Amino acid sequence: GKDYTSTYYYDDNYFKNTSYEYNSHLATMSLCLELSAWGSEDESDYTKKMNNANALFDELGFVGFDHNYTDFTEDGVNGKPTKDSIGAVAANKKLTFDGKEYTLIAVAVRGGGYEREWASNFKIGESGTHQGFTEARDIVITFLENYISEQGISGDIKLWITGYSRAAATANLVAGAIDDGNIDLGS
Repeated sequence: GKDYTSTYYYDDNYFKNTSYEYNSHLATMSLCLELSAWGSEDESDYTKKMNNANALFDELGFVGFDHNYTDFTEDGVNGKPTKDSIGAVAANKKLTFDGKEYTLIAVAVRGGGYEREWASNFKIGESGTHQGFTEARDIVITFLENYISEQGISGDIKLWITGYSRAAATANLVAGAIDDGNIDLGS
């Protein structure tokens, strides 16, 4: 019923090596980032529900915070999350390793503090991949592609994508689509 704080440890060097090697420190920090993306219990205004993630990104030196916490229109917030929505937050920062510059884009998919969107867990579909998770994946992919375009990000990109529960399934499907080359990450 309220937000909590915790100590975390972060180092840009978590992203120096390949992501195919397990890093327990990065795994723990990924959970911290994920938890920050849950809807704030201290906020009732939907435009402020993602303030914890925004504050964490600021502390870590990220810029360009954006979100799709709920359905948005040109007129602003279009109500509470729906059974088919998924929330995500993103921010970026420049990193240089061995003389080469990268843009690290951090994406946390909301995996708790749910409202109606948890119902998508039961939208299995008739065949193929889980329909509810696939639809959530597509929403996050669109959000990520738009984020990269709107932020004018180009060049070499490193991605930090995290999720918990339904959001973990979604994050894994997003990462799979990236590995398969099915996302336009710009040039």
